[in-house]
Amino acid sequence: MIIMDKRLLLTLLMTGFGLAAMAQYDEVIEVNVENETVQRYMDEVTYQLDDESRITDYHKVSWERKDQPNPAVIAVPAVQADTMTITVWNDDWTTTKGIAKGSTEVEVYNLVPQCNYSYQVVADETVVASGQINTTGRVRMIALPSISNVRDMGGWPTADGRTIRYGRIYRGSELNALHPIDSADMVTMTTDLAIGAEIDMRAWYNTDPGISAFGFLDARHAGSDNVASFLYTNDSGQTAEALSMYMWQRRWKNEFNFIVENLMAGRNIYLHCIWGANRTGFLAMLLEGLMGVSYSDMVKDYELTTLANRLEQKHKIDGAIAHIDSLPGNTLQEKFNHYFVSVLKVNQSYINYLFSVMLEGSSNGGNPSTAIDDRHPVADVPHSTFYIDGRRTPPSPFNAHRPTLLIERRSDGSVRKIFR
Repeated sequence: MIIMDKRLLLTLLMTGFGLAAMAQYDEVIEVNVENETVQRYMDEVTYQLDDESRITDYHKVSWERKDQPNPAVIAVPAVQADTMTITVWNDDWTTTKGIAKGSTEVEVYNLVPQCNYSYQVVADETVVASGQINTTGRVRMIALPSISNVRDMGGWPTADGRTIRYGRIYRGSELNALHPIDSADMVTMTTDLAIGAEIDMRAWYNTDPGISAFGFLDARHAGSDNVASFLYTNDSGQTAEALSMYMWQRRWKNEFNFIVENLMAGRNIYLHCIWGANRTGFLAMLLEGLMGVSYSDMVKDYELTTLANRLEQKHKIDGAIAHIDSLPGNTLQEKFNHYFVSVLKVNQSYINYLFSVMLEGSSNGGNPSTAIDDRHPVADVPHSTFYIDGRRTPPSPFNAHRPTLLIERRSDGSVRKIFR
């Protein structure tokens, strides 16, 4: 009897199934999800209030986008198979994607920084490669080729030593009109990122015929049962002076309450205007200041929009931060808290809830679950009507031609927009 070496036998068996060339198992892949430009900007820049902006040093004017993350690149074994897939997972999240025939490698995007993942490459139900992915970096940009400037608001350190949690609040550009999102990227938004609510900060002039005013609605303004949406229109409120104006205070209060109520309902939230630059950046700055992000990091998050070819520099928010810095409080965070409670009239319990959900210690989160948690539903209220300028009162005869927005708030916490 011939006793065959087990390794040789395995090779011959796998050859019979067309799987002779197998990748090494348990490979460890290290990847910094920040691209090189973002890494240098984050490492080399620390701002004081009187400093000049330095963002253009890292992105000279060109059409090359630098708002894309680095992927984890995984080798694909040269095997004969009808179908091949890769599954990547950790304790909180999993995704499976197909691999094109003939591929020698596959790129996995949108992983959370400071996390460990496992992966398997499967050919015709047989695992042909497996391993671990360890991610580093801080800024989590989201790879969406059809639109730009989308990133997770997580990862920024706070004054009390905690970190903003990844995977709950995202900021970016519109998903239709000037910048339509394709179907593959929409799957990324609604499935991989599990977006369940949006704040649309575009103004009435974005409602021309054939253009939807809302990121998750189509050109016919058809509603979505999957994304709770809120419109509170804004044109030019991103100034220090606007912080003292009631019409903008009302908007920021309503937006903040919408964010907290959807966090209570377990929904991840997408904040956007047209470019995800100024209007979106101003709201992000208010939220970050409230959670204790430093002045320098608030500015850097605002300026990162420039890497998507939309120049945004620190002087646009310096006046607003200086205004809040003049308010009562011992720290900048306490002054932001004073602004939210004493000026915007936000309930402190909502702020505390935001902290409990969005701030964490040394363990930096993970990809969000795709499940919707309705254990904390928003209270059911009668239908509310908001006109296109964000007011409850009917428009004047001069503005009567402008569309009307009906916001239907449901008992499960969802909000449906009806455009007339």
